[in-house]
Amino acid sequence: MSEAAALDFRQVVERANHSQRIKSVTLGFLTWGAIVAATWLSLFALDNLLNLPSSIRFPFAIIGLVITVGCFMKYAVGALRERRSDELTALLLEEQFGIEDNVLINTLQFEEMGYNDAQKSFINATADAATAGWSHVPLREFLQVGRLTKWAAAFVVLMVLWSAYSAIAPDYLKSAFNRYAFSFADAPPAAASMLVMTPAEDLTIAEYAELDISLDISEFAKGEELVIYPSIKYKEGVGVFDSQSAEGADVKMRPVVGNPNLYQYTFETVRRSFSFRIFVDSTYTRSVQVTVNPAAKIVESTFTVTPPAYVAMPAREQSGPPNPVKCLTATELGVRIKVDKAIESLRWEWPTGTIIFQDAGDRVWN
Repeated sequence: MSEAAALDFRQVVERANHSQRIKSVTLGFLTWGAIVAATWLSLFALDNLLNLPSSIRFPFAIIGLVITVGCFMKYAVGALRERRSDELTALLLEEQFGIEDNVLINTLQFEEMGYNDAQKSFINATADAATAGWSHVPLREFLQVGRLTKWAAAFVVLMVLWSAYSAIAPDYLKSAFNRYAFSFADAPPAAASMLVMTPAEDLTIAEYAELDISLDISEFAKGEELVIYPSIKYKEGVGVFDSQSAEGADVKMRPVVGNPNLYQYTFETVRRSFSFRIFVDSTYTRSVQVTVNPAAKIVESTFTVTPPAYVAMPAREQSGPPNPVKCLTATELGVRIKVDKAIESLRWEWPTGTIIFQDAGDRVWN
């Protein structure tokens, strides 16, 4: 066997080893991508269809995460870390394709050692046998082209499904992602994106104010009448109203006259903070927190009563509002009020008109 021939054969084995590594890495990433894409597509579809509660979504999210990381370490990282010497590749080829007498590994090893004329004929015979054995190796089977094609096809099909999912139902995709990524956050079902609720964000109102809540179901109902009117479920206090909670109370919304797709309800003279959701069929909106800003309260008040001159009596002080006061006609009446927090203005609705108080500082008004 000539030195050039041995060198050519080693290059062949080196190329086979390199091709095998590229195949392994490609197959590893395709396998990981296909398994992960199929897993999350199934989980997203399951949540879109069943509106899974957070107690079930969270374990499923953990399972999906474990599969994603575990498969990446096993198939992708494992393929990247796997390295074979040319000699090991030769041994595997001999074992896999039944090349006898270790002619492949022997041919590689002969290159590294010297030999005399007496050994030349044996080495040449071994090299010829190795060349003949290599010529019968089916490269398609060696590179597992069929397996590679199957996983590539599966990956492409899944990518097409994900693309269609994103194009046809982007709101459902975004909803499922948020509900798994933030399993314990307030993430309503995908169908809630077709509901237009007002107010849609947390808000603060004054004590005793009215709160109008409306819900437009035009896109959700698609021209069909609801069998059951939307229901507002609410609970006093501060915090997210759990969609699975049996606590609190509920009221029915009513359709607006002339617009059957618009429902409305008014909370009158609201005195305490509360949170609420609107439930429609099998879906529901996000939780809205209504914070009530308490009205300012009187902490001190004084009436200064100055009788008319003809009475010849000194001025006197007595408890002010909300206590009543009695005085003679033409009496001069002063009022001093101190409230528990800063306010912008203060007025007194008097039978003869409105009296505007002046700010005396330190929450005192005269």
